[in-house]
This record gives sequence, C-alpha cells and structure tokens, in this order.
Amino acid sequence: MFVPGPEVIVAGGILLVVAVFLNLFWLSTRYQRARPNEALVIYGRGPVRVIVGGGAFVWPFFMEAKRLSLAPMQLDVTVEEPASPAGPAVRAEVRAQCAIPPSAEMVARAADRFTGSAPQAIEETIRTIVEARLRDALRARSGQAAVAADGLAAEVGAAAAQDLAAMGIELLLLDAKSISVA
Repeated sequence: MFVPGPEVIVAGGILLVVAVFLNLFWLSTRYQRARPNEALVIYGRGPVRVIVGGGAFVWPFFMEAKRLSLAPMQLDVTVEEPASPAGPAVRAEVRAQCAIPPSAEMVARAADRFTGSAPQAIEETIRTIVEARLRDALRARSGQAAVAADGLAAEVGAAAAQDLAAMGIELLLLDAKSISVA
C-alpha cells in the first residue's frame, strides 16, 4: 500500500490552494457592475436583463454585456424657418437637457433602441426630434406671432417629450434661448 509522504501532501495542498484562487479570480472577472449613471444591458442566453445600480455574472459564449449611459445630455438646437406667405423668416435657438431615467421601463425602452450606440448617436436622435417639433411649432405660427408667443418652448417641449419618452428618454428641460425674425 502506498502511503504519501509529507512532501506529496504539501504539494497537493499548494495545488489545491492555487486552483481555488485561480477559480475565484476567473469568477471575479465574469462579474460586471453598473457604474453610477450607467445601466448594464445583458443579453444572449435567456431574456434581456437591464441592471441599474448593481451587478451580475456574465458568462462568456452565452451572454454579452453593453453599457448604457444615464448621464444627462445637453444640446443646443437651432432652426431657421425660411420666409413663407404666412410670414417672414424666423430663427429659433433652444437648449434641451435630456437623460435616460433609471426606471426599469424607461431603461428597457432605451436599451432596445440605443444599446451599442455611441452617445453622439443618441444626441443626434434627440436633436432631430426637437428640431422637427420646433419646426412644426414655428410653421403653425406667423413670424411675429412665433417671436411674441409665450409658451413656444413649453409647446415644443410637450410634443418632443412624448416622442422621446417612447424611446426611453426623458426631456428634463427645454429652454428657448432666442427667437427672432431673420
């Protein structure tokens, strides 16, 4: 009968400790956390999961994780509406501040639409929507009425907020910087 010597037992113990530490290290590299102002979108095997303010294990070959920024974005939008029979040319500048709110429903909408997109692509989408709503509001008024209209920013903001909410983005503020007849 073979009886292991002390050197075999020590070597086996060292190998066991090394194996445990290697497994713990490997597991720690699979755990991903969402940083502040960030959502972690995990997809692949199983349903898509969105994690805000926490973390999860992401298993290679079966799952992939992308990050989605929840930080507020500030955009300046300028629209120049040419002269028409209804009135003179009008130039409007607004500042929009938007963010993806941390609610599960809104983050899930934004994740469906923007996961993997650069922040510039998200900003361009917001800019396009605000420009379109601002143009609609300016066309609905004559040139002088557009300049004198109180609540133009509120009207544009209300319309743009609905469109943005469908994409998981909240319009925090829309402020008219200047509206003038060109």
